[in-house]
Amino acid sequence: MSADWLSPPPERANAYLGEEPVLRIGVPHRGGALCLTAYREGMPVMVSASAFWDRQARRFRTDADTGVLQDCDFALDSAGFTAMMNWKRLGHQPGMLGVFPWSLADYVNLIGVLRPAWASQPDMCVEPEIAHDAGVRQYRIEATAAVLEAHLTLVARWQDLGAFWLAPPVPVLQGWLPDDYVRSLDLMQEAWQKHAAHFDAPVLIGLGSMCRRPLNDPTFGIRAILDHLLPYLPRTARVHCFGVKGASMAELADIPQVASFDSMAWDFGARVAARKAGAPSSMEHRAAAMRDWYDLQRPRSARTALVNEVG
Repeated sequence: MSADWLSPPPERANAYLGEEPVLRIGVPHRGGALCLTAYREGMPVMVSASAFWDRQARRFRTDADTGVLQDCDFALDSAGFTAMMNWKRLGHQPGMLGVFPWSLADYVNLIGVLRPAWASQPDMCVEPEIAHDAGVRQYRIEATAAVLEAHLTLVARWQDLGAFWLAPPVPVLQGWLPDDYVRSLDLMQEAWQKHAAHFDAPVLIGLGSMCRRPLNDPTFGIRAILDHLLPYLPRTARVHCFGVKGASMAELADIPQVASFDSMAWDFGARVAARKAGAPSSMEHRAAAMRDWYDLQRPRSARTALVNEVG
C-alpha cells in the first residue's frame, strides 16, 4: 500500500487572507525592542530581508533574537526602496541581477527558516531615483517577472524534494504609470501559469514602488494606478500596497480589492521629532512612537462601510 497519504501536501496558496484590510507596521530590525513591542501590542509586522543580511559574513543571520519576530504575525519583503538605493551606491552586487547582495536560493532558504505569514518575490523597484527613464523602467518590470518565474521554479523543485512547508511567493507588480502595472500583471500571469500544476493562482499580489507616492495625482497617484489596474486583476486576487503614506490608508481601506498595506512612516517621524526636541532617538522613544502611530492609523484603516452599518 502506498504511504503517500502520510506525506503533507505541498503548499499551493501564496497567502491566507481575512476579510478586513490589514495594516502592517514596518519594523527595520529582525528582533529587539521594536519587535517585542509589536508582539505585545498584537501589531501585524512587515520586515525586510535586508534586516537579516550580515554584510561582513555575506549571509543571512537568524538567531535567538529573531524568535520574537517569529511570534508575531509578520510578512517578509524581499527588500525595500531604501535598501536598493544603498546597494546602488555600493555598485554592482554579487547576487541576483547584480542588484541584490544575496542569491535567490539564499532568500528562499531564509523564507523556509522564518516561515512568515507570506513573503514577497524579489522585485526591482522603479522609483525615478532608480529607474530614470522608460527603458530602464521596462527592463526592471521584465526582470521582476523573470525573477518571479525563477522563484516559482525553485520553490516547486524544493517542494518536490520534501520542503513541503515552502509556499509560493507574493508576486509584485512594478511600474510608475498605470499602463506599466497592467504590463507587469500580464507578465506575472504568464510566469505563474507555467507553474499552475504546482500552485494555486495567487490570492495576494503586491504593488511595488508605492513609497512616498501621492494618493490623488491624476498621472501616477495611487488612485490612478488602482483605478486602471483593478479591472484587470484576477477575480480571486487582492493587493498589498507596499510602503504607502498613512494619510492614504483610510481611502485605500474602502477598496475591497485592497487586502493590506504597510508603512514605516512612523519611524521617520519619530527620528525627526527626536531631532527637533534635541533628544536621543532611543528605542523607548521609537517604540512609543510606533504604538501611537499604529493606534492612530488602525481606526482609519478599517473599512468605513462596516462602521456605517453599525452606526
